[in-house]
Amino acid sequence: MPDDPAKNNDPAKNDDTTGTTRPDVVIIMTDEERAAPPYEPEELRAWRRDMLPGRAWFDENGVSFARHYTGSLACVPSRPTLFTGQYPDVHGVTQTDGLG
Repeated sequence: MPDDPAKNNDPAKNDDTTGTTRPDVVIIMTDEERAAPPYEPEELRAWRRDMLPGRAWFDENGVSFARHYTGSLACVPSRPTLFTGQYPDVHGVTQTDGLG
C-alpha cells in the first residue's frame, strides 16, 4: 500500500507532483569578506590558502556567485533582502544600528 500523502508533513522532502525528492539547501552568510584584487601579492594569496582551509573547502564544494547583487551596503539590511527578495525600503530593515 502506498504511503498516505496526508501523513507526509515535510513538503521539502517529497514533491508529489513530480515524484522527485528536492535537496536541502543551506545558506551560509559571512561578513567582512572581499574579493581578492588582481594585484594581490603572492604572499597574501599563499597566506589565505594556508591559513583558511575551511574557506577553501567551501570554494571547492559549494556554490559561489562571482556576479551578484546586494540589497544594501550594510550587512544587516542585506540579509532579509536575500531571504525575502524585497528591497530594504520594502521589508523595513534599512540600518545596522551597531548590532551588525
